Amino acid sequence: GLMQYQHTLTGHLSGGWKQRVALAACLLHEPDVLLLDEPTSGIDSSSALNVAKIVSNLAKTGLTCVVVIHQPRSEIFSLIDDMIILQRGGRIAYQGPTKYVLQYFAMHGFHTSNPKANKTDFLIDITSKPPPKEVLMTRAPEVAVKNDAIPAEAADEGKNDNDNGVTEKKVTWADLWQTDGPVRIILL
Repeated sequence: GLMQYQHTLTGHLSGGWKQRVALAACLLHEPDVLLLDEPTSGIDSSSALNVAKIVSNLAKTGLTCVVVIHQPRSEIFSLIDDMIILQRGGRIAYQGPTKYVLQYFAMHGFHTSNPKANKTDFLIDITSKPPPKEVLMTRAPEVAVKNDAIPAEAADEGKNDNDNGVTEKKVTWADLWQTDGPVRIILL
C-alpha cells in the first residue's frame, strides 16, 4: 500500500504511514525473523490496526514475527497467535497460544465479567497484582499464608522479612506459571 507515496519524503507522512515505511525497509533485507518493538506506539488506533494486520499477514506467509506491544485494542488482540505476558522484572506470567490465555486464568478463578471488555486490560489488571490467597490455597497452600501475612507496604517489593529476619519472596503469577502453567496449557 505504499506505491502512492513512492516519491514522498517520509517526514511528510503521518505516523501510521511512517510505521509502514519502516516495516517495508526491514523487509527489504528478507529477514528470517522480524523483531518489532512497539510498532503501534504513537499512532492512532486505526493505523495501529493496519500495521498489526500487515504483521499478521506476514506471519501467515511463514515469516516469524515477534512483536512487543502494550495494550492492543481488541481487534489487534485477535490477530495474535501466541503471546508472552511478562511481569515486572521480565518474568513470564503466561506463555502460549492466545486462544488459551483466558482459559488459563479462568482455571485460577478469573473470568471476564464483560465479554465486550478489552481482554488485554483484563489480563493486565490480573497480572499486575499478586495472585489472591484463594488462588494460592488451591495451587500452593504452603505459600498462601506467607502472601496473606505480608503487609501492604512490602507488597510492591515482593518480599518481606519474617520473624527470623529471613526475607521471604512473595509468590507472583510468574511463580505459578513456572511451577505448573505449561502443564496446564497442554491439558487444555
